[in-house]
Amino acid sequence: MDFIAPGLGKLQLVYTPADGSEKTTMNVYDFKDRGVAMAMYNTDESIMDFAHASFKMALSKMVLFMSTKDMIMKYDGLFKDIFQEVYELTYKSQFESAGIYYELRLIDDMVTQAIKSSGGFVCAIKNYDGDVQSDILAQGSGSLGMMTSELITPDGGIIEAEAAHGNLFCVLPTVTRHYREWQKGKETSTNPVASIFAWTCGLLHRTKLDSNDALRDIYINLEAACVEVIDKNGVMTKDLALAILCIYCSELKPVLVAVPTSGCPHAHLLPKQRRLRLQIHQNDPLRPLLRREIRPRREINTFSNTDGKVLPLDEKVFEPEVVGWTS
Repeated sequence: MDFIAPGLGKLQLVYTPADGSEKTTMNVYDFKDRGVAMAMYNTDESIMDFAHASFKMALSKMVLFMSTKDMIMKYDGLFKDIFQEVYELTYKSQFESAGIYYELRLIDDMVTQAIKSSGGFVCAIKNYDGDVQSDILAQGSGSLGMMTSELITPDGGIIEAEAAHGNLFCVLPTVTRHYREWQKGKETSTNPVASIFAWTCGLLHRTKLDSNDALRDIYINLEAACVEVIDKNGVMTKDLALAILCIYCSELKPVLVAVPTSGCPHAHLLPKQRRLRLQIHQNDPLRPLLRREIRPRREINTFSNTDGKVLPLDEKVFEPEVVGWTS
């Protein structure tokens, strides 16, 4: 619950016990002018359900970290205490048998760990922290278009899955924005993987509820087809191509592109003997950096611009074959 204080006044937090005992009143702030305030709450039952869902997910996969700010917030301290209690009473022996562990970390430390690590763990964090960090990790791993968002009940009986970047029927950024551009006749490049995997997530859950092997085969084949197109065939949308090549380009055509492998840190993911073909917009910031005639698939550490200056780059990149300029 949030509140806009219109002006001078006192903000208080009051707890009134249902048994009629003395109420607790805490003075939050004396407003001298207009301002805002927010109140949050949670319950032992809700946090315990969250803990069980987190431990169950980690038990089938990997290590679990719980990230809070319990050093300065009693609110977070309750999450810490309940998670530890649930772990000790229910999951400790199962984790030890599986060769994994549970650990509490401050959210500050967890953020840096997530960025520098190679993954392989489950992180249980509060809702707002999760909204922010999940998008950072998705983009850091390639693209937000590769991540699904799933809601799961504590018993795992009901799930809701969607693409993290939204879909054509909701007011969320990426896909809706691309769709509006497409309606105007403009060329777009929209990664469909998250939307496809949101559907396969639902199909997989349905197979568990119905024991439907035929539906399970559809789920397996559909996900495998997506992986094959990107990893084996090297065909991908603009967001992934730019992430792999580590360069900026406002116009990348065709929408589905094949990329070269020489010198790429992700070369093991891509087929050999493929060539990136770029068409650079006349106002693109990248254009002055590229000569008109460039040999493709040559590993370099610098770009030479048109006036002869050499611009060093932090790491090896691909020198693309420029096939023409667009107006």
